[in-house]
Amino acid sequence: MKCFPYYLLLTAILILFSCKEENATTSKVSAQKDTTSYYPLLSFIEEQKNYVDLRDFRITRILKQNNLSKQDIISKETFLSELAIFLKIATDFEKQKKDYTETIFQDLGTDSYTLTYQSTNPSFTTQRIDILLRSQTNTVKQLFIRHFDQRGDTNFIKQLSFWADKKMEIATEYTVGSNKPVRESKRVEWAKATDK
Repeated sequence: MKCFPYYLLLTAILILFSCKEENATTSKVSAQKDTTSYYPLLSFIEEQKNYVDLRDFRITRILKQNNLSKQDIISKETFLSELAIFLKIATDFEKQKKDYTETIFQDLGTDSYTLTYQSTNPSFTTQRIDILLRSQTNTVKQLFIRHFDQRGDTNFIKQLSFWADKKMEIATEYTVGSNKPVRESKRVEWAKATDK
């Protein structure tokens, strides 16, 4: 009977020690993120580049600044220069994806779901990426990117949008000094007229 209190004490210590070990292991695992399953954004942009490059599309660019508008036909080389910002963002995302959290929203009404990547690092210029996918094929319908940039004393807010196999658009708002905000948009379309 004299050994019974020691036995209880030893059992309690073992239980406490094993609980602490289990909690430590759980917190380490939950702190890590597996980014290997994140959507391959760079592959999508490169596929779109090849899609346009291999076809004889008429590529149109529409520029708007406040109330002014201008439209012109551009070459594939100019198209590639316009696509460069999407390629840069996708390349940066591939390198930094461990610093983004992923959430998934399924919309049964449109038979699609949205992958949202939100930056956990406030210094990144790309803070949010939304990829709208078709449920049946897991192919991209649309891509939306929220991008921030600063040059000197001017802050730029960009909303980049991409419609697979059709068009891309960059809407920019910026203010120089104490002037009114300037709003610009650039839309590049390469879809056939029947596909629009």
